[in-house]
Amino acid sequence: MSLIFHRFPHVTAAAAFAVSAAGMEHGPGWSIHSSQESSNLCDPFPFELVPPIVLVDRDEDEGDAQAERLVPLFGGEFAGT
Repeated sequence: MSLIFHRFPHVTAAAAFAVSAAGMEHGPGWSIHSSQESSNLCDPFPFELVPPIVLVDRDEDEGDAQAERLVPLFGGEFAGT
């Protein structure tokens, strides 16, 4: 199950968030998507997402709260899991 972040002002902000947050204990499973259709191929989400979308593939919840606190600094929002 992925952590889902969206509504970044531009793809550069989404990428900067992914690079900053990737240092947390999530491992290499970060991906950036320019459409919900693309992100749904990795992990379907039943609600509307606004691209750019960042997905974090993870096996455990460690570091989730840190990523949720970090995302507003890059203009994005936490959408759910």
